[in-house]
Amino acid sequence: MSVRAGRRDFGAVVHFVAVGAVVVGAVVVAHDSVVVAAVVVAATLLLAVLAIGGFEGAATAVLVLAVFLAPMNVVRPIGGVVTASDMALVVGFVLLAPLLVTRRLRLPASFVAGHLVLGVLGLAVSMTALDPAASLNFLSRLVAGALVIPLVLVWWCPPARTIRTLAWAYVAGSAVSLAWGYLVAGPENGRYLGLTSHPNALGTTAMLAVAFSLFLLHEARPSGRPWALLGIVVSLVGVLASGSRASLLVAGMLVVLYPLITRSLTTGVVVALGGIVVIARLGLVPQDVTDGNALSRLLGGGAASASDLEREEAYRIALAELREHPFLGGGFEQALAAHNIYLQVAVSVGVLGLIGYLLVVGAFLRPFVARDLSGVLVLLPALAYFALGTLSNILWDRYVWCALAVALAGWVRHQRDQESESEQPSAVARSG
Repeated sequence: MSVRAGRRDFGAVVHFVAVGAVVVGAVVVAHDSVVVAAVVVAATLLLAVLAIGGFEGAATAVLVLAVFLAPMNVVRPIGGVVTASDMALVVGFVLLAPLLVTRRLRLPASFVAGHLVLGVLGLAVSMTALDPAASLNFLSRLVAGALVIPLVLVWWCPPARTIRTLAWAYVAGSAVSLAWGYLVAGPENGRYLGLTSHPNALGTTAMLAVAFSLFLLHEARPSGRPWALLGIVVSLVGVLASGSRASLLVAGMLVVLYPLITRSLTTGVVVALGGIVVIARLGLVPQDVTDGNALSRLLGGGAASASDLEREEAYRIALAELREHPFLGGGFEQALAAHNIYLQVAVSVGVLGLIGYLLVVGAFLRPFVARDLSGVLVLLPALAYFALGTLSNILWDRYVWCALAVALAGWVRHQRDQESESEQPSAVARSG
């Protein structure tokens, strides 16, 4: 055994002895507290991962866990608005900090410009809003979701393999949420919630899982493609079970766009047939809740008519508020009232703030208008969400922005890999 290997082995022994000491202390301290015991177990596992993989390895493991938990936004160990995914994100970001300070941050210019406009206007408007505290609270949630999470993941810019792992984690988390809805929680008013706070949230996470599954179908190894197909089927079932008509329409859009982007007719036909089978087989959803099925509601069943009336009223009120404050908006107190994220942003920070938000949207969608569509499949979740936004009020939720952050980081990684490949031939020529 070499001296260097011996030092590594000795260091590992020291780490695991420390872990063992923590476990023994935990048993003594936390034997009568479930919460403290759970925290200690999590800290122990984190120490073990640190001992094996170092800071980046531990951060990767924790962030994979955070993305896995993202579709389950009712899992909140300490209550309030802080989810288990939020807690894992914070731990993962702290572990990444030593690595991030050594790396160069490269963000799309429109992403930076858009957030500057949103941030400045949001702060100014919130100070003059009817309820400044509420407006600032909701603005902080938007900043945490739409700015902080994508910024850190893009700064980290993990390798393509890690991007795929994060995508698998989101698909798996969505499937677990759906399974909980079927096996444990059951439906409410004919619609499933899973481990989310609302049926539309289940539909949104399942729709984003469809987008990631399509990306994985194209990028995964041959042995992983059957699992990606399974992910598509399970995620489509989740969309149906949620009763979300908007999510069903967007999922159908993704299935149609996939063969156009990949230029693979055979794969597109297979995916389309799979989607048709799932939609046609309403028996996948128990018969006693058929009226709550997304396809049934899309055709006018269930409480779809009442929901349409509520949305029309919300649109009318939002447009009236926008006319009162067209340029700067009235604050974020009622930011979720209208079922349209673009109208909601306009009502909150005016037309000028909406321009800033559209700049952020452009950072995610600009690659789709380029002639070369290589690598854009990783951005399918972003395309899906911003299409869904015309019919949804889900604006700052982390189960959306975790997915979009992974997508943007994946696109930036693809660009860097392309740049590295193009630089290699010139380097060889110079050396020759």
